Amino acid sequence: MSRQQRLTLIATILGSTVVFLDATIVNVALPSIGRELDAGLAGQQWVVEAYMLTMVSLLLVGGSLGDQFGRKRLFVIGLVAFGATSILCALAPSEEFLVGARALQGIAGALLVPGSLAIVAATFAGEKRGKAVGTWTAWTGIATVFGPAGGGALADIGSHALATAEYLLGPIERLMGDCVTVHDRRPDGQGGFRTVEVDDIGRAFLRFASGASGSIEASWISTGRKMQHDFEIYGSKGALLFTQERFNELHVYSTADAAGRRGFRRIEAGPDHDPYGLFCVAPGHQLGFNDLKTIEVARFLDCLAGKGPEPFNFRSGARVQALVEAIQDSSRSKAWVKTP
Repeated sequence: MSRQQRLTLIATILGSTVVFLDATIVNVALPSIGRELDAGLAGQQWVVEAYMLTMVSLLLVGGSLGDQFGRKRLFVIGLVAFGATSILCALAPSEEFLVGARALQGIAGALLVPGSLAIVAATFAGEKRGKAVGTWTAWTGIATVFGPAGGGALADIGSHALATAEYLLGPIERLMGDCVTVHDRRPDGQGGFRTVEVDDIGRAFLRFASGASGSIEASWISTGRKMQHDFEIYGSKGALLFTQERFNELHVYSTADAAGRRGFRRIEAGPDHDPYGLFCVAPGHQLGFNDLKTIEVARFLDCLAGKGPEPFNFRSGARVQALVEAIQDSSRSKAWVKTP
């Protein structure tokens, strides 16, 4: 790969990355947007959706304009326009102004993304083109998940724990948070160090509207753990234990069992647990992560077709983000806080 090709690939990756990053990282700021601009749930939803609607709907138009007027020219125009509309978003004095600026930002993104990929395809040939496109795809894909991670371990991993907690036990009413930055300086890749402000560990004590109480913890530095998204629930009639590291198993304890036979039973996911039978044709064959993702997408499409509700919708996402920010506020004030 020549120097010019390498610089072209880096430029196109960065151009596309800001577009995909801006689609997700705004979710971290929604509670602040709601407070500062007095934006309700509908307004916050439009802040997210206005950007996505214009960008996705105009991607093909952006690609066509690049073919007609030149890919490089449209890429530069898109980059400048994206920067300008980002400034407008930052200076937005009202909810309506921000929604309009986000829509314009999406239009600029629609010029950037198809143009960047077309430039990569035109710059490389043969096997190098395939490798370059794969690199572009990988890095722009990472941007979609890097946005929420910008909030630290609590916003990244803890958000899943909070969603699970409310799904299983109902609304959280009060909480006490503690966020810790263990490593405040990290290598910058150029021989120096950079300051880190986000948390490595986020934890909270929780009190639920049902009267239940509990705790959650999210950590980026749990050495040896791979996918430990766990929950333990204890009640007067039994208990449930689950770990994502063995997500085909659920451990159940029941006080209804005979006194001499009480203990945790292991239940394995199988064809008796709809809709797992579509992927797990016989007991013991087990599910894979991609199977679960396929089930999630299928249920989302059923929701769009009007065949059922979608419990994990925008309202749920905004709720979880509000809980994350409440934990951060509690950690700073070192006091219990009521949830929004």
